[in-house]
Amino acid sequence: MRIVIGGGGKVGTFLCQELSKANHDVFLIEMKEQILQDIIDMNDITGIVGNAADYETLMEAEIHRADMFIAVTSSDEVNMIAAILAKHLGAHHTTVRVRNPIYTNKNNMLNQGLGLDVLINPDYEAAFHIAGLIRNSHALNIESFSNNRVSLIELHIDPGSKLHNMPLVEFRQRFGAILVTVIERNGEVIIPDGTTRLQTGDNFFIVGERSAISNFYTLVGRSEKTIRSVLILGGGHISFYLAKLLESSGKEITILEVDPARAEELSEQLPFARILQGDGSDQDFLEEARISSYDCMVTLTGIDEENIIASLFGLHKGVQKIITKVNRTNILKLLQNQGIDAVVTPKFLVANRILKKVRSVESSRSSNVDDIYRIAGNNAEALMFTINKESRALNVPLRKLKIRKDAIIACILRGSQIIYPDGNTTIQCSDQVLVVTTSKLFDDIDDILEGKA
Repeated sequence: MRIVIGGGGKVGTFLCQELSKANHDVFLIEMKEQILQDIIDMNDITGIVGNAADYETLMEAEIHRADMFIAVTSSDEVNMIAAILAKHLGAHHTTVRVRNPIYTNKNNMLNQGLGLDVLINPDYEAAFHIAGLIRNSHALNIESFSNNRVSLIELHIDPGSKLHNMPLVEFRQRFGAILVTVIERNGEVIIPDGTTRLQTGDNFFIVGERSAISNFYTLVGRSEKTIRSVLILGGGHISFYLAKLLESSGKEITILEVDPARAEELSEQLPFARILQGDGSDQDFLEEARISSYDCMVTLTGIDEENIIASLFGLHKGVQKIITKVNRTNILKLLQNQGIDAVVTPKFLVANRILKKVRSVESSRSSNVDDIYRIAGNNAEALMFTINKESRALNVPLRKLKIRKDAIIACILRGSQIIYPDGNTTIQCSDQVLVVTTSKLFDDIDDILEGKA
């Protein structure tokens, strides 16, 4: 596909990398010449210096040939105007990033009234993701498929766990309708088989229904603990959205905000929450705020280092669950094995939404991807396929299919039935099949077969 991107910031740069690697024809519009040149030098793309909302610039970018236009500049208004112009000039699909809550609250009106296909707010995406992590106290990461019928959950194996050194063939025998799909170990991402053993320190992803996962927690001695109180550091847009998402949960919500004017504003907007004005990176102030009395701590300041240090302090004080926002991906590896429960990177969440939109546009043409998530630090994908009658995988027992070693079939949805496959299972026409892989080039179920992708 031909994809034009407006804006070469964090998200724009990441999209250029991912979309060019997937063999799309990517064209970037960026205001600053040096930034544009740096991105072009690092990726197989072309581009132009200019304003994405400028008619002449869009014409020079040949926007009429674009299958998709993605507006991710730093300005909401530029993004919307650029997308409206791009659509008017012939771009087939438009995706727009917005940050201001006044636009987020009017998504449907903007979509219908302005003809914009997708509006994405990175702050709301981050808040929604964090709210899911709070509702699932053990999860480091959680994604859902097929209207929440199946969950993909990331967990960690702590010292002394019953799972240590357990081969996956035994795991399957013990826990039934739960399948391990990916293991992260010492920086390596593994697609396991039945002989693979779980080890202390592993992060691993399981697929299952909610009831089966709850039962699994009980069997391994990790009964879910309800989070009743949440301490949020930083009073930005993510914190606002998160508090609103948790409003009806009955949880005690406290927000620490250093700016007096912003703290006052939040007090008016969030009357159900406790707003404290002060520096959340100050450990004495955290002690005064009774940090150790909270079940969950979420660090959402604009400075990565402050978030990390405050999170480590919360861990030291015995907070049950720690969630940390980090923007700079080059420091993510430093957080491994530090005890922090979950790290959230908004640009990955936004890019994931946009990549899903790209795949859905492709799907309408040639492939059959229903849903997609990037997992394991962006090093693996979980994809849901709908099977058509042309697939080579139809009606063949899985043990007879030559499935690539970098892919695993996690489950099959057939009507109301959820199947966790074994060697005798067959794939049938109209099935939905969840595949997890370390490849990022799958767009058809047959790509899991050796010699296909």
